[in-house]
Amino acid sequence: MKLGIVVGMQSEARLARQFAPTARIVPSGATFLGAQGAVKALLKFRCNAVLSFGLAAGLSPIQKAGTVIIPHTVWHKGTAWEVDKTLWHRVGGKALSVNNNDIVHVDHIVASAAEKRNLALRYPSCVALDMESGIVAEQCHAAGIPFAVVRVICDDAKRSLPPLVQGVLSQQGHIQAQSILTSLLFYPWQIPSLIGLAFESARAEAALKRHIQKMTLQS
Repeated sequence: MKLGIVVGMQSEARLARQFAPTARIVPSGATFLGAQGAVKALLKFRCNAVLSFGLAAGLSPIQKAGTVIIPHTVWHKGTAWEVDKTLWHRVGGKALSVNNNDIVHVDHIVASAAEKRNLALRYPSCVALDMESGIVAEQCHAAGIPFAVVRVICDDAKRSLPPLVQGVLSQQGHIQAQSILTSLLFYPWQIPSLIGLAFESARAEAALKRHIQKMTLQS
């Protein structure tokens, strides 16, 4: 299998390297155009399976940061896309520690808890959202290539993100520290929210590290 992996950030790419050292890994920079470009690049590399991997935002108040989501179905603009069953098994879909409820793709950063609640009402089967999986599903379906999703909840349904997250990533998925510092300098009230998000991010990354030990992918 020639595996391609779409991530949002470089930190997610480093985790992906641990279980798929020879895979093609392309970051989206957490943008719609970046996600489209990432999948197109993997198809150009002739990857014959694609994985959407990394962090997600929670939609269900029951699911907390650190919950690993390996869905059967991805929703994008009202359309439901089924993941490949074989690939779903190989990424640990049957593990008792994971949640198999649906995930929804959104083309923009969902920063407020209120918008998360609205999405949960529109997509009641979904427990999380991300910015890559719908593009992966749509383009892989069109190309006849199997895909799957492995995501972990970072910011839970009740958390609103500080405004600085809107411009924190470069197109290559690198965190721009200078942008964070500048935003905090002018708007220091973001600091408590940022600290809370940092704790949730650490919990999410630890959970993802534990889960990748259960994956049986060969790139």
